[in-house]
Amino acid sequence: MRARAYAKRIAWGLWPTGNLSFPYFGSRVHFPRDSLIFRLACESGIYEPQIVNLVNRLLAPNSVYLDVGANIGLMSVAALASRPDCRVISVEASPATLTHLNRTHAANSFNKRWTIVPKALGSSIGEATFYEDTSQGGAMDGLRDTGRGGGKRGIKVPVATLDQVWIDLGRPNISAIKIDIEGGERDALAGAKACLSALHPSIVLEWSRLNLPSYGVAECWLLEFAKQYGYSVFSVPGYAEVRSATEISLRMLETETFVLVAPQALPFAVQGNST
Repeated sequence: MRARAYAKRIAWGLWPTGNLSFPYFGSRVHFPRDSLIFRLACESGIYEPQIVNLVNRLLAPNSVYLDVGANIGLMSVAALASRPDCRVISVEASPATLTHLNRTHAANSFNKRWTIVPKALGSSIGEATFYEDTSQGGAMDGLRDTGRGGGKRGIKVPVATLDQVWIDLGRPNISAIKIDIEGGERDALAGAKACLSALHPSIVLEWSRLNLPSYGVAECWLLEFAKQYGYSVFSVPGYAEVRSATEISLRMLETETFVLVAPQALPFAVQGNST
């Protein structure tokens, strides 16, 4: 680990207090003691910078970014700071993580543009068992125990559909969605038919061969979904277009991140990007 990253972890992550926080994009972000997300942010300076930059390109002016699986809010805070013309909706199901996310929201100077939805997203409305990751500060939480991470504890959480969230908030103009919910991405998209049909937002999502088996999801489902809604699929990084089941299987050996882009968003997303 680089000396600077280690110094950050010492300075912000090892204080003998339960209320840990660190400066990030002009905000103070609160996090649990064992947060893997915090450690990764220290190592890179910006957590998943390529995705942060991609989301900024995908966000249309004066629109809304939907951050599904927001965790401690690093993607949300980055968008709020970088795009003052846009609003952010953060969806997070873990009660333990929500404690820290709500602290960050309460003290954030951009919180009038920031809404937190304390629910899981799925294909239907109801309640489900949610598996909190107790060893890495919520990095591997989800509606299935994928076996990744360490110990898990099952708790009941409310489940909404993406369409319900969109409608309840007044059908905002969502132009970009990020979904990282440890294999539950298919179910979240299945509950978004009205929103996707009306708006065709760009979608950045985790699509991991390590998570999908727990949900019984075939790798090629993403291509079938994209065809249904008129999206093109690209792997990240590199932005190579993925057109076949063979191609997506090969790309999934290299990456867990893909972006679905409607034709009208292509100039802002992947054209001219090769890294």
